This record gives sequence, C-alpha cells and structure tokens, in this order.
Amino acid sequence: MLQPATAACQAAHAEATAWTATAAAGSGVRGEPGTAVITLTARGGFHVNEEYPLSFRPTAVPALGLAKQRYGKADGLVLEPCAAGSKDACTATLPVAFTPTATGTLTMAGTLSFSVCNPEKCLIEQAELGVPIDVAEPEH
Repeated sequence: MLQPATAACQAAHAEATAWTATAAAGSGVRGEPGTAVITLTARGGFHVNEEYPLSFRPTAVPALGLAKQRYGKADGLVLEPCAAGSKDACTATLPVAFTPTATGTLTMAGTLSFSVCNPEKCLIEQAELGVPIDVAEPEH
C-alpha cells in the first residue's frame, strides 16, 4: 500500500498531521465486481472540506476493469462526523468499483484530490495511493 510521503505532500511540518489517506482492497475474482475503498482521515483539529470536490482518479489499468476514470461524491462518498453531534466530517470513505478481466496481482493506483480545513485555513492536497489486488479465477 502506498501512502503519501509527509514531506512531499505537506507544505510545513505543522500541517503534516492534518490528514492521512489510505487505499484498501481485498481479493477479487476475474469477471466479478469488486470494490476498493479510499479513506481520508482529517486529524489535528482539521476536518474534511465538504465544499471541495473530493475525487479519486485511478491510473488506467485495463485488466482491472475500472468502471470510471474519476470517482467522487456521486459514487457513494460517505462522510463521518468528527464527534457525536459535530457538523464537521473527519473521515471520508469512497468506494471504487472494478471488475477485473485478468488474474494475478493487479495494482489499483491513482490520485486522491481533497481539502481539509481548520478554523484558520484550508489545505488543498493530493495524495498518490495504490493497493495490490489479488485476482483469482472464478470457481466452477
């Protein structure tokens, strides 16, 4: 699993703890729909900026059978509040649908674009993410 390098993705050390982004997927079966999950977690007093169009643009991998070139709010984005009763979201989860056409280990990689804010400022960020997906033959 690839995660953003703190120094490369953040402008200053104080902002390095503002967020984490991860990609996760289980295994897949050739010809059957599967889902990877992209998770953004705001930290250190930051929250997910709901006004910014969070999106994941996967790198083209024909054998992975990605349904779209860009995944965003309309694709099942779920925002979870920072705390009970909070109007701000600290976690965003985005499913990424795929239907693999080949077997073996395929890598879903791409760029997550997002924004996190605290009361003083908003950060507009990008994170390069990747996750291997082991794809098996269907059982007959």
